[in-house]
Amino acid sequence: TLLRQHGQLDSLGYFATRRDKAVVWDTGSPQDARAGVSYRVVGSVALASGNPIGDPTRWTAAIEQFRSRVRENGWSMAVMGAGEAGAQSYAHVGLDAFEIGDEAILDMTAFSLEGRALKDVRQAVARIERRGYTVRVLRHSALAPADFQALQDAAAAWRGDGGEERGFSMALGRLGDPLDGQCVLVAAYDGEGAVRGFLSFV
Repeated sequence: TLLRQHGQLDSLGYFATRRDKAVVWDTGSPQDARAGVSYRVVGSVALASGNPIGDPTRWTAAIEQFRSRVRENGWSMAVMGAGEAGAQSYAHVGLDAFEIGDEAILDMTAFSLEGRALKDVRQAVARIERRGYTVRVLRHSALAPADFQALQDAAAAWRGDGGEERGFSMALGRLGDPLDGQCVLVAAYDGEGAVRGFLSFV
């Protein structure tokens, strides 16, 4: 319930569950908290991600607790990926807000590849279909550990350095975590059945 904002799901709220983040709660305790700020310390910067989580009427209290934690440790305070309401809340405590992007929302009940505007997309889809590409869409809970390992191995090979997945405020940086069973995996396979790309959606 802490990931719901104004009765709707906060599209970035789930990323507060990254295991490399800590949370500062509005009351100082998770037992009676109604809101919190999810963050990670990078160098000397305490970097919060997304809007505060939980009850918007308690965001200011959570941000004040976060600011106190930052000051106690001599860190600088920053936020990445907050929405409009979150940015306004952070601005109230003195942070400057900069717009760096916008969220794309598609109404899938009305979406279509028809029409002139999507001609290039239709052509790209037709090209990969002719090459035998297919797509699988599955919940993470339907995948076995070996499936996740194959995806991780492929991603490591694509990156070339074998390094970790990147991400912070809009990526989980993990695959196969039991917490993510309801997440959706979309994977593309070539004509020989080799995975050629995948996305994971929360």
